[in-house]
Amino acid sequence: MESLIFNVPSEISQSFFKYTDTDDGNGDAYDLEETEINYFYALLYIYREKLLDQTDNLLIEEEDGKYRFDETVKCEPVTFALKEFSEMWVDKDRKKCGVKDKKDCGDDDRNNCSVKDGKKCGVVTDGQYEDIRPFFNKLKEMSIVVNVLRKDKDMPITKIKMVESLSWGKMKKSEPYFTLNFTKEFRKLFMLPEQLFKKVDLKTVFTLRGKNQKLLYLLFKDYSRDEDNKRFYKGEKKFGITDFEKLFGYVPQKIKGISKNIQSKTELTIDCVTTGIGITTNYKFTIINNEKTKPTE
Repeated sequence: MESLIFNVPSEISQSFFKYTDTDDGNGDAYDLEETEINYFYALLYIYREKLLDQTDNLLIEEEDGKYRFDETVKCEPVTFALKEFSEMWVDKDRKKCGVKDKKDCGDDDRNNCSVKDGKKCGVVTDGQYEDIRPFFNKLKEMSIVVNVLRKDKDMPITKIKMVESLSWGKMKKSEPYFTLNFTKEFRKLFMLPEQLFKKVDLKTVFTLRGKNQKLLYLLFKDYSRDEDNKRFYKGEKKFGITDFEKLFGYVPQKIKGISKNIQSKTELTIDCVTTGIGITTNYKFTIINNEKTKPTE
């Protein structure tokens, strides 16, 4: 998979997770860990690619060039090999394996060296899958509360069960795999290539350090203004303390410092002005997406 461009809908970038295994279905909120954010978006990306490959006529193109998700099409579960989460893209800058002498190389055919054209990278490194299986099992027991800040005015804040089915197994060569299907209500949120979506290079999300940087980057990206679209959208958004509490369950510390770190590592230019003190603090952001002039590698 050379490209990791994923259209993230506002409903998902403005969401949080809740357990649903209580009698009233109103369980505790779940605070995602840094690696779990990577696993979640990697899962959505790979699932979407595979589901479109294996399902005919799932997206129907309308006369105006937009697409419609056909809810009448039956979607079979998708099978994943765990190694797909460690081989999501190729880092072409990491071509050397570190072996100086050909005779010391473990590859039988040096010309077919696995890292000659770049190193395969992903959200899992060195085959360390111990954390990914428990997290996907947790997803089966959780719902996602979407559109928390109501950017999509046509949709209320909604709790959606995510996983319809999940099973684990091993292939003939003992390579672990799992089969998963999302619920229809959840998958239709991210299958379409447009609507209230922001085009995100997931490699940027994966390489940011700390869960607050990742989550705030997705939030800022959602409200960003493309540099060539000043006329229609100012790229300004005001957040209060309660907005962050709704999304994260807490107020991230040093928000202005985090926004500066995000700006230094991504395509976003972020200006932040604060007013008020304590619980009355407001953060006014002006966010510009410089993707054309400062592309993410």
